[in-house]
Amino acid sequence: MKKKMVEYNRLSVSEKLSIKVKKLSNALQMQNNCIDFAMAD
Repeated sequence: MKKKMVEYNRLSVSEKLSIKVKKLSNALQMQNNCIDFAMAD
């Protein structure tokens, strides 16, 4: 776990940002899928 954090800290700010954006868009995508599923009911 600690090793992962060190590798993460080595990343540039822009790389960290893009990871955050990717996680956020994945979360939104999952939410949208859930909403679509609810609508289809």
